[in-house]
Amino acid sequence: MATTSSTTVSKAFRVLNLFYRHPVLTTTRCAEELDISRSTAHRLLVSLREAGAVEPTEHGHFRLSLSLFELGSLAPQRRFLGDRATAAMEELADVVGLRVHLGVRQDLHLLYLETAHGRYAQRVPTRVGNRGPLHATALGKVLLAYAPEPVINRVLASDLQGFTPHTTRSACALRTELERARCEGVAHGRQEYVLGSCSIAVPVVGPDGQARAAISIAGSTVAVYPRVSALTAKLRHTARTIERGSAWEESYDSMSRRSTFRQRQETMVRAAS
Repeated sequence: MATTSSTTVSKAFRVLNLFYRHPVLTTTRCAEELDISRSTAHRLLVSLREAGAVEPTEHGHFRLSLSLFELGSLAPQRRFLGDRATAAMEELADVVGLRVHLGVRQDLHLLYLETAHGRYAQRVPTRVGNRGPLHATALGKVLLAYAPEPVINRVLASDLQGFTPHTTRSACALRTELERARCEGVAHGRQEYVLGSCSIAVPVVGPDGQARAAISIAGSTVAVYPRVSALTAKLRHTARTIERGSAWEESYDSMSRRSTFRQRQETMVRAAS
């Protein structure tokens, strides 16, 4: 049984490897490339489709699924952030008792890299590898706030989907929120993605002084906002821990750029207060 399962998995990966050369794959091409029967090729492709790894085209052929692309995009991000990110997030979740997310921007979407659950964590529709909106979550807004201006403009010009009655759908209002997030170094989500759920997010800064990722705390409104200041301080401490433990190449110049980012951020916060 174990040998059969191992062989099947091996064949499935051989099929997936064909997509390096063929963006769209037919059953016949798969059979020819792997020197197997068409029935075996079809069975493997159907199994991969049922597993969500491939999807059919309108002509009945096969291509890699979006979920597989999302899963693959996690690898380089996790490699750079390192194991310390997971440990730091779990420690934070234990301390605050809420849900902790780590995410990055993937074009015009938020990509969830890691999640840790505290004892009082809400069940919300997010999981590792999922994509989310940049404009309707604290995590997404802080990533968007530090994104290049052309990216910000593309999001502002898009249809800002409403998920709840509280979702910001005005480009002008969203730009104001992003400017405040960039000034204060923190973004807030107030029931904009899920009713009853609020969140706070801060950037994780790379050695180039750019926000490479973001980390957030999410929970019910009553669990988050009575202690927003304390939670924000804990978030910033965890972000620093992740930055120090990442696999980003450090040098005197890169540490100086990161320090300059933090000093500039603190200066803007003092000026705004």
